[in-house]
Amino acid sequence: MLEALRGRSHAVTTGLAVATPGLGDILSGYETTIVHMRRYTGDEVNAYVASGDPFDKAGGYAVQNPDFAPAERVEGCYLNVVGLPLCRLSELITKAMPGFGESMALGSCASCHAVVSEGTAVV
Repeated sequence: MLEALRGRSHAVTTGLAVATPGLGDILSGYETTIVHMRRYTGDEVNAYVASGDPFDKAGGYAVQNPDFAPAERVEGCYLNVVGLPLCRLSELITKAMPGFGESMALGSCASCHAVVSEGTAVV
């Protein structure tokens, strides 16, 4: 998988659904992020695989791994690639339960509509 992704771009899409308690309504949405992988070496892949980190990851990598750092850049929601697009989730919760979403203070993630370059830490 890592060799197939090397030097290429791919889309990461996460689907979300929020059910409102007692109302039976289900709101759904999705977030798509484009990940541009860097041209890492075979030795880097071997070291990353030897670390054991990729074995429980969708796509075989963790974009946030500081040692392997597989992405050259990420276009869109960085947290979507990590695993959960908090800004999209916050939007759905706010629509499903007005007032409750604001109290959660999820807000919008700083990287949602930004381009994150290699080596940029997003917290």
